[in-house]
Amino acid sequence: METTAALRNKNVLKIMKVVRKNPRISRPDIARELKLSGATVNALIAELVKRNIVIEEGLADSDVGRKAFLYSFNKDFSHIISINMLMGRISIELYDMIGNRLSFGKDLLFDDGQKVEKTLYSLTDAISGLLSENHVPAKSVLGIGMSVPGRVDHELGVICSLPNLRQWKNVPVKSLIEAELGIPLILDRDTNANILYLKWDEFSEEKSNMIYASIVEGIGTGVIIDDAVYHGGHGLAGETGHTTIVHDGRMCNCGNRGCVESYVSNKAIIGSYFNELKAVGKDTAECEAVLGNRLEENKYILTMAKRAIDDDSHADVSFFQAVDYLKTFFVNIINSFDPELLIIDCPWMKVNREYFNELVSGVFERVGLVGRNDIHIILNQTPDIFSKSPYILVIESLFTNISNSSLFTNI
Repeated sequence: METTAALRNKNVLKIMKVVRKNPRISRPDIARELKLSGATVNALIAELVKRNIVIEEGLADSDVGRKAFLYSFNKDFSHIISINMLMGRISIELYDMIGNRLSFGKDLLFDDGQKVEKTLYSLTDAISGLLSENHVPAKSVLGIGMSVPGRVDHELGVICSLPNLRQWKNVPVKSLIEAELGIPLILDRDTNANILYLKWDEFSEEKSNMIYASIVEGIGTGVIIDDAVYHGGHGLAGETGHTTIVHDGRMCNCGNRGCVESYVSNKAIIGSYFNELKAVGKDTAECEAVLGNRLEENKYILTMAKRAIDDDSHADVSFFQAVDYLKTFFVNIINSFDPELLIIDCPWMKVNREYFNELVSGVFERVGLVGRNDIHIILNQTPDIFSKSPYILVIESLFTNISNSSLFTNI
């Protein structure tokens, strides 16, 4: 049975969530939205104002009766550090409580040959430097959100494995960083952070079942089922890039054959373009120069997409081949998870939307169990989402973890 204290804390979380999402909201509107009594809302809002978590924002415009006070979430109540780990680069940023980026830290560059301990030491040193430069004491930071491109133990805060970074296996980053800085850390896969960011700050939590799919260096997904990120039993949920679409197909770096990632990653598409050019005797030096260099592949794939618009038939063929594989992939995803919303994040589809339109049409032709009105498929339009999203891991934890939320201190 739920205790009075637990119910009270749950109501506090609900109120903070509503106020954060709806700046300049009145107490009667809060009570109506949450179906709480006016007395409960009045008492809890008073405590939140006293704590400076919520601030008064003047009076509502009204020609009838007493004007209601308006309330907003105090964006300056505290700070959050956002860390995004990529292949060879770690970005560090400082955010306020409603997601405004306050400051960039120095990006850390590293490679697979660098010891994990050295990278973590550089990371904690850079965080301390960022706080010092912005005159923010560590005790005023509510948490650190950290996203990484690989398998994690979300609950323990352990990086289990990262593709192409062989030393990063079973690394307890949460305990190591917390011991050094004294700031709570929330760790998750980058695609999970991305879908949470979209749910919180882009779609206002309108959908309870959503999937986010990133198609760049590989394929990764974030899955929200019944309003919660699905992590799976071993932290493997989201590794959809390693689902098989070609029996006994190409060898993948995961050790399996025929993974979709082996056919639609930037490297795979550029490789297809290389083969198209080679087959007709055209110069392939440009392709050869970028293949194997992830940063250059990320740039070159956009060049290819622009060339396809300008009637480069070889680039066009390579992209349409990838789209055909993606049709099969997304049909399987939809049939497996039954999402209300599917968000695709693919830079080359943003450059040449013809490929996205072809993908959506092909998916709905093949999916017989749901119709166009049952699921929305959209392109992600949020720029720089990988660096923006880690901060939301802290927000999600603070606003949903009733027993451990540091927002309840002294409330």
